[in-house]
Amino acid sequence: MVIAVFAVLAAIILPNVLRLRENYRTTACLNNLEVLAKAADAYSHNHQGRYPVEASLLVPDYLPELPICQSHGDYLYMATENPDLCLISCQGAHRFPHEDKPQRPTWSSLRGLETEPPLRTTKN
Repeated sequence: MVIAVFAVLAAIILPNVLRLRENYRTTACLNNLEVLAKAADAYSHNHQGRYPVEASLLVPDYLPELPICQSHGDYLYMATENPDLCLISCQGAHRFPHEDKPQRPTWSSLRGLETEPPLRTTKN
């Protein structure tokens, strides 16, 4: 009887704990993107409006170290052919509250922070 009660409680509590953990990781990922974006903007301000060609140029002057997504590892940093534009994206999909499908948080110098990538790459 006691085992059955614990099994029911575990079945109720475990999904909520897992959801809270993913919400924490998603929030941390969005915060990391914001930190990267602010560092890239500061770099751009100090370099005639041009963004760095790679994220490692932000260390150590603008960031002590590059942040890492707790769920998916390194962030994808893409400098475009136009040096006035850049894109920073998490490589994995996060579930956001009230969203049906996972989305990739992304920051672009044109659109700011979004939860869906603004640029799509296609294979030729």
